[in-house]
Amino acid sequence: MGVGTARYRAPLRHAQGLRRGSVSRVPAILPRAVTLWVILAPSLHAEDWPQFRGIHRDDRSSERIAHEWPTEEPPGLWRIQLGDGYSGVAVVAGRAYTQWGDGDHEWAGAFDGRTGHRIWEAPLGTYRADSQGGGPRSTPAVNGGRVFVLGALGRLDALDAATGRVLWTLIAADRHLLVLGDRCVIGLVEATATELREKAKAPVMTGRCWTAPSLADGVLYLRNQKEMVGVSVGVHGEG
Repeated sequence: MGVGTARYRAPLRHAQGLRRGSVSRVPAILPRAVTLWVILAPSLHAEDWPQFRGIHRDDRSSERIAHEWPTEEPPGLWRIQLGDGYSGVAVVAGRAYTQWGDGDHEWAGAFDGRTGHRIWEAPLGTYRADSQGGGPRSTPAVNGGRVFVLGALGRLDALDAATGRVLWTLIAADRHLLVLGDRCVIGLVEATATELREKAKAPVMTGRCWTAPSLADGVLYLRNQKEMVGVSVGVHGEG
């Protein structure tokens, strides 16, 4: 089964202690125009990667990978040019799903994992420009024959996995979001149908915050390399 990744040439870091068959996220600065690049890992069976961080959301796969490469790089199967974005790739039943933007709209698409053939693509919300690179940031989630995609402006779409037909759309208008930066700064952002507006931000720890935060009972739980903190973000009287 093909394992999807965005191609980069950043140095490999934080990969000590990996078990055979595990997958680790590697910090990298991606180019503005994302290239989708798929490599083949020989396996005894195929396992899907249906959402962010894999089937169990732990960055692990049970697929076995080759212990050696025939050349300095693993053999490439195919390469296609997409638009702007930092979307990950979800893979289910041999199809790879991802998102991108073209300067006017955001798009979602399905591709054959073996050949790279574009099976379908669907225009979604308005493109969001950004000084660090525009386009969607989320990874599609695939379940029950549907593909769920979240756009950069908070538009959530459910698509038919076979055809790309939009089944329903939800606009996160007049909602507030909590955003965590990798330097341990949390921000309160107001999301409307047309923009994301920063209302407040504050540092909560020193160092880097590369783990996903958790929110429960009005408390936001955060980790850096050495500490864990809890921050009250609930409605007054509830957290």
